[in-house]
Amino acid sequence: MLDIQLNFFKMHGLGNDFVIIDLRNKANIPLSKQQIQHIASRNFGVGCDQLILVQNTEKADAEMLVFNADGSAAGACGNATRCVAKLIGLPAAKILVAGRMLSTKLHDNGEVSVNMGKANIKNSPSAPGICVEIGNQHLIIFDRNVTYDNEQGKEIIGKFAADYNISFAQITSKKEIFLEVWERGAGRTLACGSGACATFAAARKENLVANGVTIKLPGGSLHISENHDNEIIMTGSATLVFTGELKL
Repeated sequence: MLDIQLNFFKMHGLGNDFVIIDLRNKANIPLSKQQIQHIASRNFGVGCDQLILVQNTEKADAEMLVFNADGSAAGACGNATRCVAKLIGLPAAKILVAGRMLSTKLHDNGEVSVNMGKANIKNSPSAPGICVEIGNQHLIIFDRNVTYDNEQGKEIIGKFAADYNISFAQITSKKEIFLEVWERGAGRTLACGSGACATFAAARKENLVANGVTIKLPGGSLHISENHDNEIIMTGSATLVFTGELKL
């Protein structure tokens, strides 16, 4: 045990929830895998899908480190980026996440936009869907006969969840997608921002949707579009639930 106390923020983006520790005015503190698991535990800790550490960096307004509930590192988290942007409080901010520079914008209605950058689409012969990298690796399934909780979906999760976040997408119109996501290291979440962006990129590649869609997740909706540079812009809510103190 480190015998230290840290203030934290419990926040969520559409029910995808986070424990966020702001270390910008403190020394960076390495947390062990076991400590991360303990904090993320919904029975013995605060409870979250991901733990977020916010640090100072000379390259941006802040740097964000993302850890899944199982203690593993993640390369991106779109919903958490909106939450961190809201905590930073700048009308426009730059946030460094795993080497990717993300631009954020606060809106008067309380929502936050994030430029998630370009998606890298990979057609993998070993996977049953479209593979997309946007900080995290995502596997997008568009087959209407495959869902999160049927036999085919469970088989895909069992086979690929160690390497991918898996998105089960149902195209309901050119402007709307329903999406459920199994996140690597966290399991089923109510929303996944990077998964929504990856799904949009894959759907655009297949000419399934227009530029500018509403992606409906179990926890709520995100608006996703792409700009003239093919960078993906995600807009949605970011909610502070409570603050507290951790003793490690």
